Amino acid sequence: MNNYQQIAPVIVNDSQLETEFTCMIECDQWSIKAQFRFHTPARCVRVTAENGNTQRCVSLRADRSATVSDADESTGFNTAHLLVTDNQIPWAHGLDFQALQHAIAIADWISRFLCLTAEKPAIEAQKTIESMCVELGLRLANGGSLLGPCL
Repeated sequence: MNNYQQIAPVIVNDSQLETEFTCMIECDQWSIKAQFRFHTPARCVRVTAENGNTQRCVSLRADRSATVSDADESTGFNTAHLLVTDNQIPWAHGLDFQALQHAIAIADWISRFLCLTAEKPAIEAQKTIESMCVELGLRLANGGSLLGPCL
């Protein structure tokens, strides 16, 4: 049996690539919002960590790529790229720095979720990611660490 066929993507047409949703994760005194926007050319995520007046954001983007091999076409998404706005870094200290740390840690988790769901249609990916975010929230509520092993 050809291994390529076993891991072939299940995306049939571009309409299966589009969805938008938001996940909320509580971590100690931090409220973390992950806004997902999946569309044809890319899967984008904006992670916001907030505590009172302190707020920091990071963004992830995984671009769609297509490869052709022996007349078979495969469409997937590459590894997510983390983007931190330059003006956040020099001034990050105290709670600002903690917010940035939390946002980056959650973005790291989410990049793993994006990789695990890269070959799935958007709705399937959304369901998987939402359940992973719930599990991560439960883990954190029970004293788990953002920097712990994968779920």
